[in-house]
Parts: sequence; structure tokens; C-alpha cells
Amino acid sequence: MKLTWFFCSALILIGNMAAAAPSGIDACKRDKYTSREIKKIAPEAQAILTNEYGELVGVFEYVAKDHNLVNLYLCGNNPGYYYVNNDSVSDWIGKVGETKTIELIYNDEYSVDAKATTHFIGNKYAKVEMTIHVKFTGEPEGADYAPFTATFYADLPVAP
Repeated sequence: MKLTWFFCSALILIGNMAAAAPSGIDACKRDKYTSREIKKIAPEAQAILTNEYGELVGVFEYVAKDHNLVNLYLCGNNPGYYYVNNDSVSDWIGKVGETKTIELIYNDEYSVDAKATTHFIGNKYAKVEMTIHVKFTGEPEGADYAPFTATFYADLPVAP
């Protein structure tokens, strides 16, 4: 009886630990370095990224004049900074319900596979849900961060 209780307790503990495992992205309030980098970006050149709880988890930096994305900053246990190859924001916004595959997000050592699903399009912003998978491009033992998949939400500016 005690042995059965022990195994059940252990399984519950393991399940809870797995559920609490970090996704690689965390609230910026717990990542002081990336938060400082984000504060250097002019507010009019940011598309705010939030998690399912509405917490800030990063930003897209874009050129306000033409809405070309240039950088992605993500808080948490990941490299924190990614290049976006000057894609127009409008390339990432589909029809409501449409999912687009996004290419050309990377940094020097990590590649990013991304998908963006448009949920709403207004006059100035579109609400987009993004799912990304980040992985190291070199030998696994050289990675500073574990591969991860995460989902976040963005209000992307609608190009004029």
C-alpha cells in the first residue's frame, strides 16, 4: 500500500515538473537583460508580444515608415535576439483564420521555424498568434539553450 502511494506521488510530481518546464520564452519581468534591450527601441517601432496571460514576452522591432520587420527580441531562456530579414509585416498577416509559414528569422547560432495565424484585422493592427520552434544549428553539445517550441501573440501594424 505504501509502495503504491509512493509511485503515485512520484508520477504526479514528475507530471507537475514536466508541465512547469520552461518553453524557452518567459515574461520579460523575469529577464532584466532582454528587457533593457527592448527599452532602447522607440515605442512607435515595436510590435508587443505577449503570452497567454497577457504578460510581455518580447517585441518585434520594425521600421515605422514602411513596416519592415528587422529584429525579434524574446525574453526567457533563449538567445534573446533574432534577425528578421526585413520582411514586410503585411507578409505575415493573412486572412482571418489563415496560417502562414514565416521564414528568415534566425540568429548566428539558432534557426527559427515560425507560423503565424491571423485572428483579427483592424484598421491599424492585426492580432496574430505565432508558434515558433527554435533550435541550435551546430552540434547539440555546443548549444547554450535547449530547443523549444512556444506560442505568443502580437498586434502587428497593418501596412498603409
